[in-house]
Amino acid sequence: RQAVSGHFYAEAEFEADEHVALALIHEKDGQPDLANYTMLCIDRNAQGVVVVRVRDRQQGKADVLDNTGKLLPWNERRRGRFKNADTYEHVLTGKQYSVPFDRTNGKIRIFHDGPAGFFHFYYGVEKKIRGKLAEGWMEVAPSKDWAEPGQKFFVAAVACSDGKAVFKNV
Repeated sequence: RQAVSGHFYAEAEFEADEHVALALIHEKDGQPDLANYTMLCIDRNAQGVVVVRVRDRQQGKADVLDNTGKLLPWNERRRGRFKNADTYEHVLTGKQYSVPFDRTNGKIRIFHDGPAGFFHFYYGVEKKIRGKLAEGWMEVAPSKDWAEPGQKFFVAAVACSDGKAVFKNV
């Protein structure tokens, strides 16, 4: 276990689009501080649809996300006139124009932009389009880094929900 800091990215590859998360956990006195972390999760909802979402805990408070110091109701976190999508969650139904995918390609990434003070969350996607496999990256809304400059982070592969996660590479 070695903590990292500054300008970096962490990436994980996994087998199935459920129960997986990649987390950056603050280092405190050489140990992971579970009161302060951010993570990108891939799981399925009750209908079996893949859902990609950002979760965090800031100073022990769950899902602050937008760094206001409080968790806003979901309808207040939405952007402008686009009232049909939460900025910290993508539901992969394959039916949205801007998110036409229904699964990932088994890759997730968190980029810590040290100089700007932001976390960026990416997930790999794939889909057969006209018989050809198309692959790329999608980004969930970034969140502000609330840590002090120079904060170190542990990178962790996490099993979310009550499931088992199978990672190929971190």
